[in-house]
Amino acid sequence: MQTSYDFEMAVGTKGQRADNGHYDILSKNNPVDRLYFGRGVAKVAGDEDGVQLPDAADNRFEGCVLRDMGEPNEYFEPLSSVPVVQRGRIFVEVEEAVTPDDDVYATFDGRAQVQTLTFDADFVEGNKIDMNINGIAINAVVFNINHDTTLVALAVEIALSDAVESAEVTGAREITITSASHSTDIAITGLAVTGGLSQPGGAVAETISSILNTERGKFRTDADSPVRAFQVTNAKWFKGAAAGGLAILDLNL
Repeated sequence: MQTSYDFEMAVGTKGQRADNGHYDILSKNNPVDRLYFGRGVAKVAGDEDGVQLPDAADNRFEGCVLRDMGEPNEYFEPLSSVPVVQRGRIFVEVEEAVTPDDDVYATFDGRAQVQTLTFDADFVEGNKIDMNINGIAINAVVFNINHDTTLVALAVEIALSDAVESAEVTGAREITITSASHSTDIAITGLAVTGGLSQPGGAVAETISSILNTERGKFRTDADSPVRAFQVTNAKWFKGAAAGGLAILDLNL
């Protein structure tokens, strides 16, 4: 015979209530954004009841979008009425793993992809470096004076691509490349070093994955670097989750 019962649901969906406790839910208007279930929302400046996806570090957090079973999609379109939970427990999607001991942060910006280009030996006289960025060949870089000067010249050439925000020498044989867009990753192909008595090998590794601006309003445990999330002080994690999973957020705004 069953003698104990859980008070929260074992499995939920984004924006769903996590239990049958007390909830404060307000109807807000949505003048700007497509608001997905379970996302955090911020006040629209100058609009008493307007909410939007967070877009700045100083936004006033208004709560989380409650799931509406009558909606055929996973979101509310702009110019619609939106139920926003300000008190209670709700399932939300997290960017990174969270535990009940972690702080709560809501994201207000996307994130550009970052990659490192690393060589396994120094460049030598006679080397020529070729590569493609998003299918477009850069101007070939030839050895000049010494390894360090050649590496800087390669970084400068990479930075000239419209797809690149920055390319900086960050190690003796390493260049860190940041995408110019949150929505477009950089594809580095055709990397080849030719000429000279020896040819260093090169490898590309993604160190930070991109996140679209439209993913704003998801949750994490810190502000990230560069800063793209603000702390929600009147909330705590009731149940943790792995990165990309559903955690239970306990709101008390």
